[in-house]
Amino acid sequence: MKEKLPISLIIPCLNRIKQTKNLFDSLEQSKYRCQIILIDDCSSANIKNLINSYPTLEIKYHRNETNKG
Repeated sequence: MKEKLPISLIIPCLNRIKQTKNLFDSLEQSKYRCQIILIDDCSSANIKNLINSYPTLEIKYHRNETNKG
């Protein structure tokens, strides 16, 4: 069983599908679990589909409707 850590990992993201996938793969293999908050800064890439492919991770997703920089 994975140990739940009392932390939140906040990830800003803009069109970095490969790097975000690598991070999620690593987090999925970890023996620990934490809350993941992904802030999508109006990516043209479909980050939401990537998130849906990791149902075992606790990911909260927020997408900015315009790029905030």
